[in-house]
Amino acid sequence: MKSFLITILSICILYSSSSSLNAKTDEESSQKDRIYVVQEKIFHRYHEAGFLISYIPDDDFYDSFGLGANYVYHFNDFLSWEVFRAEWMFNQEKSLKNNIEKSLEITPTFYDELTYMVHSQLWFRPFYGKSAVMNQKIIFHETGLFAGLGMIGYDRNKSFGNNANDTSLSVCFGAGTTFFLNSFSGINFQIRNMMHFKDNQTENRISLEIGYSFRFNLTPREKIIDNPKIDRFNRYINSNVLNY
Repeated sequence: MKSFLITILSICILYSSSSSLNAKTDEESSQKDRIYVVQEKIFHRYHEAGFLISYIPDDDFYDSFGLGANYVYHFNDFLSWEVFRAEWMFNQEKSLKNNIEKSLEITPTFYDELTYMVHSQLWFRPFYGKSAVMNQKIIFHETGLFAGLGMIGYDRNKSFGNNANDTSLSVCFGAGTTFFLNSFSGINFQIRNMMHFKDNQTENRISLEIGYSFRFNLTPREKIIDNPKIDRFNRYINSNVLNY
């Protein structure tokens, strides 16, 4: 009977020790998994240039389409400065103006036609990840938020009198996502909410944009360490060449 109890007690001790080891191993494995899941951005570059097309759907009198270019400087993986974002606008008149004139017999005093937009904005890009496409390809992507200032130009078309050109301050904010095609290029999708502060009113406009960007580094950022032995060797070679 005594030996039976000792055997049972030994089994319990071995089982508890095994459970403790398994739990510790699982915890270590979980910690390793958490570490390996978080990765650095593998496609980081300091400079980015690209071109874009945009569409403003909520203008009263025009469907406005934009064609533009931009340049971005990336301070690090999260913070960027879009130094400039310039767009030239192409407009197609909506039927609203004609409908108002025909049905209500009212002609607007003036209507503004957007001609260009220039903005500069700061980006914060906290979201980064990758997605599997039909289990065939991995696509990396990043998403960020931005806010900025700029200026718009527009033609003020008057029903009576001479037309005029004018500019106004513009404030914008929104969000955007980049899908990387490879280590140096990507497709950008962006939605912007813009407020134009005109002399007579403040307009709110939404811009939907898609673009292509190319990222690059101008020079290596690693500090070049001088090697005295290599310097002496170069001087020796140069002196022999000159003497020869």
